[in-house]
Amino acid sequence: MQRFQGSPRSVLSTLLLVLVMGLLLYPGLKNIAVYLFSAITGNYISGTHSVVFLSCPNEQVGKVIARTIVEKKLAACVSILPKVFSIYNWDSEITETTEVLMVLKTRTSKIHRLTEFISGSRVE
Repeated sequence: MQRFQGSPRSVLSTLLLVLVMGLLLYPGLKNIAVYLFSAITGNYISGTHSVVFLSCPNEQVGKVIARTIVEKKLAACVSILPKVFSIYNWDSEITETTEVLMVLKTRTSKIHRLTEFISGSRVE
């Protein structure tokens, strides 16, 4: 059996370095492990999926946006709830209107791309 040939100080500094590296990498490693577990088992893990609410002026516009979002795989499913009555402040005036509410089910990791897509969408 061969013994480690280092001073106690070098052994301690090596252990400290390994501990610090482990603590620094832990959040990233945890996220990878959670993602892999979810992908392999198909089980839901808190924080990996999100629901997004989006309103549109009418059902026709909602369908176009929903179909495009699903085609681009930015959401797994989009549900459209018709005739939602909304009251909101616009240009310092209280406005009342009917619109449709869209409920998008997606992975949390896709929220940024989904938001960018929605912000840049213009449907005529």
